Amino acid sequence: MIEYRNYEELNKHPGNEKYEIAPVLDQNYKIRETLLDSVKNQLIVNTKTTPIKEENTEYRRLKVSLEGEITDEGPIYTLLKDGTLWYTDHYNNWVINGNTTKHKYIDPMTKEQKKDMDKWLPKFKELYNEASYVYLFSSDYFFKVNEKWYVVADTLEESPLNFRKLFPPKENQDVRMIELEDRTPDFSRGPTQRDTTLWTYHGYEEADSEEGVGLNPINFSAGWHYLQLKMPGSEPLKIARYGSMGVNMHTYIIPDSLGGREDVVYIVQEPSDLYPGREHGGMYVVRPRELGEESSQK
Repeated sequence: MIEYRNYEELNKHPGNEKYEIAPVLDQNYKIRETLLDSVKNQLIVNTKTTPIKEENTEYRRLKVSLEGEITDEGPIYTLLKDGTLWYTDHYNNWVINGNTTKHKYIDPMTKEQKKDMDKWLPKFKELYNEASYVYLFSSDYFFKVNEKWYVVADTLEESPLNFRKLFPPKENQDVRMIELEDRTPDFSRGPTQRDTTLWTYHGYEEADSEEGVGLNPINFSAGWHYLQLKMPGSEPLKIARYGSMGVNMHTYIIPDSLGGREDVVYIVQEPSDLYPGREHGGMYVVRPRELGEESSQK
């Protein structure tokens, strides 16, 4: 154990002279989604707490600066690729402009069109062809045309069985929200078979295990993983992580082309129902100390 005495968990880590490790969301949070808003150069984080009683769960959607500071909190809803927050009977543009006003979808069909396929279909095709974004939910089509959203229910009995194949969703023309590359390597692979430019693996101490038997041959192991995070101009940061069947972490670096910097790293931990007191959740930022001081003064 002496070999690993300088390794600390993220929620306890003091950092070093150059870098601090600061919580964006503490170890009680499960990060459900982390996307980059490529227009505003900020992170949009969907998260929830992990209490013992499910009814005490708290859901949050946050804007996080590229320095790791929470700047705003808004509705949960479903986040579409264009930045719209979609709900079944309304939407809002909080991600896009900070406004939480609820906007109703426009119904473009007349009563006559809703009853007659020959009148319904031309209007549907017009909206479909003009739309920069088409989102499907249940039997409804949602069209984004000139920044306004319309809803058309596909409820006509005469509609062909392959209607959704003829008119599939369109979600890749107006893309604002970007999925980040996970820079955590596969530690189950040997050092020569994985990327070691950011993380290196330095040991494992098993704390719990179970051997598979009979029809369940899978062996189970949980314990402490000892890792080192390489940061520019600094000695590696020694980090301990309790994990079951792996380290269960995600690592993100925002590209400099989108406002990020190589010396700011985000680490997301996946909590475990098996080991809620050991295998923590949370989101942390590793950043230069002077950057953290600048952010706190804003």
